[in-house]
Amino acid sequence: MQAPAVLPNLDAASLSPRAAAYFQNVFQARYAELQQQIPQTPLAVILWGPGPGSLALYQKRAQIRDELRLREHAAFLAEELPPLENLALLPRLQQLARAAAADLVVVLVATLNEFVSARDFSADAVVHSKLIIFAPDATTLPEYRAALSELARYENVKAFHYPDDLTSCHLRAMVLEKLSDLQIAKWRATKTFAVSEGAKV
Repeated sequence: MQAPAVLPNLDAASLSPRAAAYFQNVFQARYAELQQQIPQTPLAVILWGPGPGSLALYQKRAQIRDELRLREHAAFLAEELPPLENLALLPRLQQLARAAAADLVVVLVATLNEFVSARDFSADAVVHSKLIIFAPDATTLPEYRAALSELARYENVKAFHYPDDLTSCHLRAMVLEKLSDLQIAKWRATKTFAVSEGAKV
């Protein structure tokens, strides 16, 4: 885990004694608390994509899952999740329900069908902001363009170069960046809810 950022030394002469005391006793205490709380905000992450038949992409999904678990997130490959009993006959509805319940859905695309499926799910207002879709260079081909044009408006499609980006840490870094944004958003939402609930007491 990254070491917390350190504030620059305060030039006490630039502040009044009261302002300097407030900065040191209140602001810095809050800042230190945020550095601890935000990175520890847990998230639920589902990873969609191909199985062992596309070995390199499957291994990358598992690698990202394992990295997120080391950071104490609830990360799962989609096929690891048990069926929802009351939706056993509706697999697409199960996928949609899981995606809506998750904080982040990471999609590694191997085929056009997977890309179109991701586009279909992204049409849901709840799900689209949670998706990050890694699409291969092949998405520049004409058959991908219709699907890509609908997804691009959400800015959640990331092109990757096969196989270079799979052997590097590029995909992992993009997932972690998205995760950091979501941790901030979830932390804010949790704090807002706690304040509103406190006001009702």
